[in-house]
Amino acid sequence: MYTDGLTEAANADGELFGEERLCQLLEASETLPPAEIIESLLNQIRLFTGNRHFNDDVSLVVLKINA
Repeated sequence: MYTDGLTEAANADGELFGEERLCQLLEASETLPPAEIIESLLNQIRLFTGNRHFNDDVSLVVLKINA
């Protein structure tokens, strides 16, 4: 679960981070513990936007179910 501050984070060209990038990052980090997934996502969004801080509110919850 996440707020739109993640997917609507924009880079200098006005391009949004978007759901597709978010899904790709989640798939790539599926073996990580939830806290590391959150840290990785936030770091990637910061790299994408070129900003350390977000312009919109950002909330993120990661739950993992182990079979």
